[in-house]
Amino acid sequence: MSRMNRALVVAVVACLLAPGSGLAQITDFDLEVVASPALGGDSFGEVGQYELLRGVVTGEVDPADARHEHIANLDRAPRNAAGRVEYRATVEIYRPIDMNRWNRALYHTVSNRGGAGAAETALLERGFAFVRVGWQGDLTPTGSNIVAYLPVASNPDGSSRSSSSTTPSPFRGGG
Repeated sequence: MSRMNRALVVAVVACLLAPGSGLAQITDFDLEVVASPALGGDSFGEVGQYELLRGVVTGEVDPADARHEHIANLDRAPRNAAGRVEYRATVEIYRPIDMNRWNRALYHTVSNRGGAGAAETALLERGFAFVRVGWQGDLTPTGSNIVAYLPVASNPDGSSRSSSSTTPSPFRGGG
């Protein structure tokens, strides 16, 4: 992996970990170039063309950590051998094909209902890399949307809860 590619992956992982108040651990990050050039082959000023990388990030959280008490049904999610709850999410990154033209900045956008697609032309022309990470676990994955793969919570008798999402919801009293 080139130095520029490593820098981009490190920056993305840092962004994935930074915003929340709870501690999560990224355990795997698998990306591949799926379109080069992307965005219809358009060129964006001196930055040039972009390519699209897609993949899946895998992580885990400790349900005993008080910082995670706001996550609905986390206490009823299955645990791995380390006692943590695992999750996965789709990641989509648009970056300049010529990484020497990348401005070393990331712009994270939140997809709405799994929507994917390109970003602001003005920022593309300035060399930003765009990152989207799935966060909604109630969507059916397709080859083009951005989703989270969340564990199915269970009742004390082992049956599945009627809502499989651990996404906080004010309508379920989850936060």
